[in-house]
Amino acid sequence: MKWNKSGGNIFLCCFGVFPTIEDRLRKFIENTDNVQTALYDPYTLQVIILDELHTKMDSIVWDLLTVFNNTEEVRNPSPKMHYADE
Repeated sequence: MKWNKSGGNIFLCCFGVFPTIEDRLRKFIENTDNVQTALYDPYTLQVIILDELHTKMDSIVWDLLTVFNNTEEVRNPSPKMHYADE
């Protein structure tokens, strides 16, 4: 991100951005008040990006957890537990 305080210009360059990040940034800049906020404090854009990345990483972790959890159940089926009163 490059920010020129005197000119009010912001240059934000993102490579390989997820569609959700692009959509959220588009919705953000459609509102004129948000654009003024971003010109005053452009790091609000970075907060949006980091929030979306966090959401994406959380989703990936849960997907991987499901895959490995299923793999562990297939390889090591849990034995039936026997209780003392049986």
